Amino acid sequence: MIATFSFLLLSGISHFSLLVDQEPQAKAKPETQKFEPGPLQKYSFGDGVDALVATKKSWRAKRKCISCHTTGLGLIAQPIIAPKSKEVSVGRSFAQEYLKKYLDGTAKPKGQHGSTEGMVATAAFLALSDARSGNKLHPVTRRGLDHAWSLL
Repeated sequence: MIATFSFLLLSGISHFSLLVDQEPQAKAKPETQKFEPGPLQKYSFGDGVDALVATKKSWRAKRKCISCHTTGLGLIAQPIIAPKSKEVSVGRSFAQEYLKKYLDGTAKPKGQHGSTEGMVATAAFLALSDARSGNKLHPVTRRGLDHAWSLL
């Protein structure tokens, strides 16, 4: 469900028809084929946005990092699904500060915090957020991307 939700947010889809977890139906004439709604057709876009924001806030408060499945996807999706939301700037600021402290060396990597993959992913999420926000590449984003290239 998270992967589907993430796909929807990333692609900007707010209304969709998709059948999942159903047995293939025998081909029937279109006028006689019965349509059975799948579980995703009861999806509420507004509830999905609220769930994303709540999850991002919780992750930031408890884990204090950028994750691929919550805060990172939020950075990408939020400028499209709720561009005037305070969460856009709050999420971006958090990610920029997270990345900056490891780039500056004011924080030392420990476990997943400050890991190479985390820094590269955060820079990529910020770059996509910059693009979707209609902004130029932020200086911290540029530094993060430059750092990623230096690792090759």
